[in-house]
Amino acid sequence: EYVHYYMTYFLAVTAGLSEDEAEIVARATQYVDDNPITNPIPSKREALEALARPTLVGRISGIGQEVKETYDALRNYHFTLDYDDETKTDGDAPHRGNETYEDYVRRRVENPDSAQLQRLRNAALSFDNTCHAGLPRYREPNEPTEAEIKAQLYGEYLHAFEDTFAHRDNTNNPLSILNSTGLLGHGLLFHRPDHTYNQFYTLSNTQGYWRYNELRTLQMEQEVFTKLVADFGTMPVVTWEELAGDGSAKIGTDGTNGFVRSFYTPAEGITRVLQEFNAYNPESHPDGASTGEKAKIIILNAFLTDNGLGEIPPYDKDNSTKAAANRARILGGLPPINGVISEPKG
Repeated sequence: EYVHYYMTYFLAVTAGLSEDEAEIVARATQYVDDNPITNPIPSKREALEALARPTLVGRISGIGQEVKETYDALRNYHFTLDYDDETKTDGDAPHRGNETYEDYVRRRVENPDSAQLQRLRNAALSFDNTCHAGLPRYREPNEPTEAEIKAQLYGEYLHAFEDTFAHRDNTNNPLSILNSTGLLGHGLLFHRPDHTYNQFYTLSNTQGYWRYNELRTLQMEQEVFTKLVADFGTMPVVTWEELAGDGSAKIGTDGTNGFVRSFYTPAEGITRVLQEFNAYNPESHPDGASTGEKAKIIILNAFLTDNGLGEIPPYDKDNSTKAAANRARILGGLPPINGVISEPKG
């Protein structure tokens, strides 16, 4: 959750959102992975319940429903790119001649878009200082405000948007839900696509070299920061240059054969907090990955406190009570929204 929650919160408050808004947005972004109805992995509990049904027909029906719900979640929130876009798919060459660093980013990484991403963003922006059709104009004290609905839906949109950068193979080809290298997304690639850092894995095939994670993560962070400022109408607390210097990202991996570089070279290599965060590998911490993840988050918190902002409220993925309560309260009474998996009424 150090990207979907901690980085999203970090970008939101530095983009000028209030701490309350940033927390709703960030918890919503992370909770897409933790919520049983939007989680990318089938629920063990519900699968076991389906298998425990008394009849064979009932068991088959239950498993079928679980598979359908998982596929809907993957399609709506986790793998949303349009795969007929030849500029960002397997049909496009990873490298072109003497293409510059900037041209490569422009062609292969920046500005991913799809009809589903537009549906999710439009759902959030439809609550921007307006009264949504079907909702009462005047609400009880515990009912959500338009601003809270917008923040919740926007966070879910950001999850899908952020995943379009992470859910790619090691040459930046987007992964589809069912594909040759990652059944059900990136299942056979483990969490390598999600990592913010470049790394070499000891394998005999080319999937061992992940050269572009830092590049595409930094581009995602820039686009999220820009979208938050534009869609919430805020004044950034810091500039993008204070967050990322000249926007350079390292390309290459420290492998068994030494540092493997591509021919793309950042213009100056002036880096800031985001490049430091992205490059840090929690597994490299001498006390283990769990301590390393805390150290990675400390990088963000140190920057926030140095700039007069509060630290990021912690998120416990094993007890995501607040995120669950937010979605239930904020979205539970809404009529169906195009592209959004509805929250069951409590």
